Amino acid sequence: IYANSLDVLKSLDIAFDSFQREFVLGKKRIIVPASAIKYVTDPISGQQQRYFDASDEVYEAMKFEENQDIKDISVELRVEEHKAAINALLNYYSMQTGFSTGAFSFDGQGVKTATEVVSENSKTFKTKQSHETIIEDGIRDLVDIIIEVASLYDEFESTDEYEVTVTFDDSIAEDQTAEINKQILLVTNNLTSKKLAIMKIHGVSEEEAERILKEILEENKMIIPENIDFFGMNNKKQNNSPGDEG
Repeated sequence: IYANSLDVLKSLDIAFDSFQREFVLGKKRIIVPASAIKYVTDPISGQQQRYFDASDEVYEAMKFEENQDIKDISVELRVEEHKAAINALLNYYSMQTGFSTGAFSFDGQGVKTATEVVSENSKTFKTKQSHETIIEDGIRDLVDIIIEVASLYDEFESTDEYEVTVTFDDSIAEDQTAEINKQILLVTNNLTSKKLAIMKIHGVSEEEAERILKEILEENKMIIPENIDFFGMNNKKQNNSPGDEG
């Protein structure tokens, strides 16, 4: 998936390191005379040398006059420049790995809803579907191989009467409410069966969908007459016309 994007990942690492370093080196510091700076002894020459400590908040000016005061210096942090560079690399990485532009975002402003991912045939959704197809075939083959090997070593008796069902959790990429409304609309307009709608909504096999549909039909048949009268569902029998009265 990301084999062709290793150079972009390295660039992202460099950009983020630079962003982090910006806060380390961009701290508020004070400028002091040379006499107040730290010295360190060179282990080779034995001479005293001044050095710059990134964690030190005191820095030496070039040449101070004797009576010049201590000053503070503030460096403007390049936060927006770093964020723009990192987001540009993330967008490039998204395109290389089969995702829509904005799928990855450094500032959190590029987060997409599930409906946006599915709508407009987005590249992210197409990539997800393509990967699921490949993975599903691999899982089915793996299960078949496991059964054959287990049968070969007499772990259990092999049988051809089984069905491998792979159900992916699409709740991250799909809007479940929108999917339910879609299936209801299709069933209402006789464009799909209730069984197929149940399979799509619940992600179950055909046999399981038939069982659920049967339970629903049985529940609809279990209507107590008293409840019918109570809710006014038996008005046809109660509201007879005057001519029908004996």
